[in-house]
Amino acid sequence: MNRRHFLKSISIIPLLIAEKNTTAQNAPDHKPAIRLHTSAITGLHLFDADKVWSQLQQGDTLTLTRETRDTDQHAISVNWNGYRLGYIPDSNKRSLAFLMDKGHKLRAKVSQLQQNDDPWEKIEIDIYREEPVHPSLTTKHPGEQQRLAA
Repeated sequence: MNRRHFLKSISIIPLLIAEKNTTAQNAPDHKPAIRLHTSAITGLHLFDADKVWSQLQQGDTLTLTRETRDTDQHAISVNWNGYRLGYIPDSNKRSLAFLMDKGHKLRAKVSQLQQNDDPWEKIEIDIYREEPVHPSLTTKHPGEQQRLAA
């Protein structure tokens, strides 16, 4: 493993040990999640953000879609109800793309909306990594199921 690959792989560690949100209201769709990052959205003026601005609300769930293009191998689009709002900025996308490529489920929600001429300050989003729920927490022990059925 060369130094560059090693440094790239450990840069993800802060995202994996980020602070947990213990209240279900803080996580999109009320699933256990870890907040990884707060971000702006780049390209708002190029896509559908202006079309749906009046409908967006704080707390709305956003979909993050991993895209691989010739011009950008780490692109992640930010979408709301089928409308593309823009993309995750360059400063954040590599580590998030790495997580998505490794199979982690990422979600986002609108954390702040501001009427502002500066597109970097219009929409702020929180990005979450969905926590896998251990099977033992969701299924009953086989012996317990038999007792309940009896």
